[in-house]
Amino acid sequence: MGSAFYDCIPVGAYSKDLATDAANAWSTSLTNDIFYACPGCLARQVQSLNGGGAACGVWCYDATGGYTPGTVLVVPAVSCQCPGSSSSTSTWQ
Repeated sequence: MGSAFYDCIPVGAYSKDLATDAANAWSTSLTNDIFYACPGCLARQVQSLNGGGAACGVWCYDATGGYTPGTVLVVPAVSCQCPGSSSSTSTWQ
C-alpha cells in the first residue's frame, strides 16, 4: 500500500489511530481525511498520488458497520468505496 510504519500494538489489534498511521504511510501529500459511509473505517482522499491522478483509500479498524477490521481498499478516483465491495480489497498492519 505504501511505506511501512512501526507501532508496539499486537498484530490483529486495530484502532482509528492505527488506521490513521497506515493512511499516513500510504500518503500524506495533498490529503483530506473524510468521514465516509463505511462505519468503523477511515477514508483518505488524495489529489495526486505519487504524481499521478486522484485516489481514495479506506482503512477499516472496527466491525461496527459490518466491515472487517484490518481491510483496506484503494481506488484510483476521488470517490471512495468501502472495503469488501471490490476484489481489490486487501489487508493492512
